[in-house]
Amino acid sequence: MRESQSKQPTITVYYDDQCPLCTREINFYKRKIHSEGANWEAISNMEDDRIDKNKALEKLHVADSNGNLFIGADAFIEIWARVPKLSRFAKIMRIPIFNIFLDICYEAFLFLRKYTWRRQSCTRK
Repeated sequence: MRESQSKQPTITVYYDDQCPLCTREINFYKRKIHSEGANWEAISNMEDDRIDKNKALEKLHVADSNGNLFIGADAFIEIWARVPKLSRFAKIMRIPIFNIFLDICYEAFLFLRKYTWRRQSCTRK
């Protein structure tokens, strides 16, 4: 593992486990990120009161061990920063003009996701 990646705080990824596409993508990241770099929290089983379950179903949420919360496109950047072959891409996406473009693309995906992939709603316990 690269030194720059090992210094990054551990992240917890809150993902929609009822969305087949989302689960497939998260499984890809699980294989690429060292187990000490990320924790994976399925929203349907989520017990964390710091994260609003309904908001987490709308957009990807990532929390780091320093207490920072990243939502949407910024959450993906945090994940990509921990994938060896995507870490440079993550640095580029942090540049404001590219970050704006990524936000637009993510919002377009979310719009299509509503009408394309069925998912069951998660209920609070």
